[in-house]
Amino acid sequence: MASVDDTLAAIRAGTVAAVDTGTIDGHRFVNTASFGTYSEFVARREELEPAIGKRLAMVVALAEVLATSEPIEASINGRQMCVWMIFIGNGVYRPIGFVPAARGQLDDGQFDLRIIDGSVLWARLRLALALLTGRLDRSPTYHQAAVDHVTVATERGELDLAADGEIFGGRGNFDVDKHAASLLVFVPRAFRPHPARRRPGHGPSQRPSW
Repeated sequence: MASVDDTLAAIRAGTVAAVDTGTIDGHRFVNTASFGTYSEFVARREELEPAIGKRLAMVVALAEVLATSEPIEASINGRQMCVWMIFIGNGVYRPIGFVPAARGQLDDGQFDLRIIDGSVLWARLRLALALLTGRLDRSPTYHQAAVDHVTVATERGELDLAADGEIFGGRGNFDVDKHAASLLVFVPRAFRPHPARRRPGHGPSQRPSW
């Protein structure tokens, strides 16, 4: 909604749309879920951005966070990785990169999975260079895919997970799924939800090997 007036107009018109929601380890979310140091990275980037701009704020925040963190050994949809950060968007976000901004659809049946991989040689340096040059999508430290389900398995008893920015203690092995019930929201009359969901596994993907 662009303004309070838009919201009131949508309610008065009675225009309702059904949008996806997701669950991470049983906790429901509308926008994003994550684990690792992603939440810390976002908070630090937003703190720095007014003073030094978005691009440099990304690099500085990422360098600060990764300097004091260790990657988590995890299996993500059967792929063994050392995960520093993982972002799971409820729907495919744009633009490509590690600072997603907006979704074209709210009912596409997909998760936008973005991962910073700490197992690559000189991972920190390569990641910083990729951010500075705007070539993150080509970096071996970065993985992105559209998927309809995420399974995470670690040897840890529990992990700090986040659902829409709220941190909670979750299990070391968990799933991310679409919730069976859609969320009904009031929208402007001009809004038109997508008429049909993509079939599982048919969303856009930067890393088709997932």
